[in-house]
Amino acid sequence: MRPNALEQVFVARRGGLVELRLVLVDPADGRTRATHLAPTGDEREAARWLGRHLARGGEIADLRRLRVRSERGGQLVDAPALARELVAAFGAERVRDDARVRDDARVRDDARVRDDARVRDDARDAAAEGPAKR
Repeated sequence: MRPNALEQVFVARRGGLVELRLVLVDPADGRTRATHLAPTGDEREAARWLGRHLARGGEIADLRRLRVRSERGGQLVDAPALARELVAAFGAERVRDDARVRDDARVRDDARVRDDARVRDDARDAAAEGPAKR
């Protein structure tokens, strides 16, 4: 099964970047671990980047049990502010993505309507010309 929920994120600085270690959960409660290096050295921006990244992937839908912990001096401490940043970025990206999907569908529908009208016009013109001469 593919993971559909993000349960935990461990945040740590690694070589000037932020490493994000994820615990993902599938519907049968199986756990998968993944690691991402955020393209920034700022933890808050890394949390926002991860939220956008996960939203664009489309597989993760559940962040209700999310817990974010940050490494400080060798200790892990809860980081609810980072969790809020991640969830907010995830939600905002999902809204933008939904709007993009609606816009793309609207463009496809408009093109389909134009194509249908063109086919009808061609059929009407052909009928008006009568049988084709051979």
